[in-house]
Amino acid sequence: MSTTTPTIQILPGYRPGILGHTLDMHMDFYSPLAGWGVSFEAGLACALGPLLKRLDGMDVIKDPQKFNKEATDGEVTPPRGRNQVWSAVQTQDQDQDQAQGNKKKDSERIVGVVYVNGDYYRMGEHKEEGGEEVCRLQCLIVDDEVRGLGVGRKLFAAAMAFVKEAGFRECRLTTSRELKAARRLYERGGFVVVEEKNEEYVRDDDGRQQVFERMEYVWRRDGSGGDVSEETQTDTGMEVAVG
Repeated sequence: MSTTTPTIQILPGYRPGILGHTLDMHMDFYSPLAGWGVSFEAGLACALGPLLKRLDGMDVIKDPQKFNKEATDGEVTPPRGRNQVWSAVQTQDQDQDQAQGNKKKDSERIVGVVYVNGDYYRMGEHKEEGGEEVCRLQCLIVDDEVRGLGVGRKLFAAAMAFVKEAGFRECRLTTSRELKAARRLYERGGFVVVEEKNEEYVRDDDGRQQVFERMEYVWRRDGSGGDVSEETQTDTGMEVAVG
């Protein structure tokens, strides 16, 4: 006989396997929806790999229970720096009857992620004047099994708390028009649309022509920013820019 009690915690910093889980969730969602294949997956891996090496602030949380208690009590100082990632980690306690008696085994699984890239506009091909004050929110996505439980909202709130604490002037992201729940989350969090563009492409799975309705969003500290709404409970979508 076994019993399971799942819990989900939002934890900052690198965790072993986070890149693989990020790619899995994106391909599970976008392959059937948009027909994106090897080019998208490879591009995402190439973009996130270097970012993971630049993470700063908190690293792997070695005592999740203590961290979450302190976070609840308001005693945790947010991780400082320019780049960070958060994972929604589902922990399942399994009581397993074995010949030697009952043994408890913890099973952890990443069921959501979000990244903040503080170097996106500071260096490389996207470098711009004043780019050190601008960051990019990337790859917000949750697993199908936990969608609708508010996990995406909590990931987004953690990321935006970091953005504000780090002192960024702007935060930008890209999403698709059809991801209505994701857009509501961003808009209630203070993001506004600054550009819309339709891009035609060929699906990798069946070769059909399709249109990607790209929407560029920005949050600005000087008046356009807002608080993340506690009302948003539906989690769908992510930031799709892979460059």
